[in-house]
Amino acid sequence: MAEELKNVNMMEPQAKFDIAEKFLDNDQLNLIKLGELFDDIEAESYKNNKEIVDEHLLCFFYIYKGLISLNDNRLLETLLSNKFFMQTFGALEWDPDAL
Repeated sequence: MAEELKNVNMMEPQAKFDIAEKFLDNDQLNLIKLGELFDDIEAESYKNNKEIVDEHLLCFFYIYKGLISLNDNRLLETLLSNKFFMQTFGALEWDPDAL
């Protein structure tokens, strides 16, 4: 998923729409699971006092950055809502260019 979303700018509009729909379907179940997985992996990384950036956390950065880059208003509103705000910006903190 992270690799696909790295190239979001080259995707056809229908492909972008389909990806956004997958994350918004079923009461945002996929976004909820993605956020829970991010929280678990980030907590585990802190628990293990890793000095280096966990490559899994970098994948979450690319996934969330890609979701934002889809430029779907409904998805953006959802990612920035109170329910998903912390995971969205938590993942974006792992930007490899800013570390």
